[in-house]
Amino acid sequence: MSINLQTWLAGQIPEADEVIVEGLDKVEMGHSAEMFTLTMVMVTDGVEQREDIVVRLRPPEPGLLEPYDLQRQFDVMRGLERTDVRAPRALWIEPSGDVLGRPFLVMNRLDGDVYEQNAIPAEIEAEPGRIRRMCEDMIDQYAAIHLVDLERTGLDALGDGSDFVTRELDHWESEMERVRRGPLPAMERLLAELRRQRPALTPQVTLVHGDYSPKNVLVHRGRLILLDHETIHWGDPMFDLGFSLTHFL
Repeated sequence: MSINLQTWLAGQIPEADEVIVEGLDKVEMGHSAEMFTLTMVMVTDGVEQREDIVVRLRPPEPGLLEPYDLQRQFDVMRGLERTDVRAPRALWIEPSGDVLGRPFLVMNRLDGDVYEQNAIPAEIEAEPGRIRRMCEDMIDQYAAIHLVDLERTGLDALGDGSDFVTRELDHWESEMERVRRGPLPAMERLLAELRRQRPALTPQVTLVHGDYSPKNVLVHRGRLILLDHETIHWGDPMFDLGFSLTHFL
């Protein structure tokens, strides 16, 4: 894998005399895509320049989030670069699968902590003001996502959001059918009731992250960085609020 990846990366940086891959490690966190971290060493005129990057591979089919659209994730990350939403920079994408057997994208790697299942360190718990700032920053990033100018960033290509509720119900029904191994009467009744009580479309349609929770937020030098862009779409901004609250109640 490292040789193929090294050759491909060299092709993305033609100005470098040599590109070397160091420290290829698999990231164990995450539930949908496969990720690897590494250091890219670029040598030009005898001078080394190092950059830490992340390689995100499309999961083997069928993945957790089918249909899995890696190009869409890449386009979303590129669009967010011109906004107040803090996210890793998308560098390159290899959509064919010829290099590593599956399509992948490359983004820059940021150091920090993700508090998904780990307890917050004692030194942070001892600073209530620091925890408050982290929570406020999370709310600020909510606002940043929902205030993205979709036309200016090109993210209006994601759709107009008019079928948001129907699309969500259809998606999760298809997921239920995909993993079904027998009768699911409770789930079927729940789905029927959700369709019966389907709320009216919100008058405010915005960009929605779709999976905004502590596991998808990196604390980087005291600031929150948004991770995972697989579920970003147009929709009701209250979806993000409701979804994230399920992780705190």
